[in-house]
Amino acid sequence: MNYLDSLYWIHERSKFGIKPGVKRMEWMLEQFNNHQDKIRGIHVGGTNGKGSTVAYLRTALVENGYDVGTFTSPFIESFN
Repeated sequence: MNYLDSLYWIHERSKFGIKPGVKRMEWMLEQFNNHQDKIRGIHVGGTNGKGSTVAYLRTALVENGYDVGTFTSPFIESFN
């Protein structure tokens, strides 16, 4: 698969439509014994301000004695 084929494949994923709801995800999580219920964490979502919000929360938690790890995942704007 070359670069153009790869881009075509990525962008064609949306042609199958969106399936609203969380039933498939709930089923999958049940197959793994709902391990997400045992995680103590904060999920920050939205369009703007995630980086500064995470930095603020991280500082506040560390200053209060919590062990903190962070992970951020930016949107892919360019595939090359």
